[in-house]
Amino acid sequence: GTSGNIEGQIECKNAEIAGEVNGTITVLELLVLKETSNFNGDINTGQLTVEVGAKLAITCKTIIA
Repeated sequence: GTSGNIEGQIECKNAEIAGEVNGTITVLELLVLKETSNFNGDINTGQLTVEVGAKLAITCKTIIA
């Protein structure tokens, strides 16, 4: 949710982020960063959707299946 806070590494198939993340996320399929998200770190994903208003300080790589 919007008040969520994660520090560390996340690995999953699909994800929707609405809170704060500091770290690395690896998503095999679709990552959605909601307008309330604040992401600082590395993103490895198959597909990425970023809503207007999301705050990002990232390095992003696309996973090719």
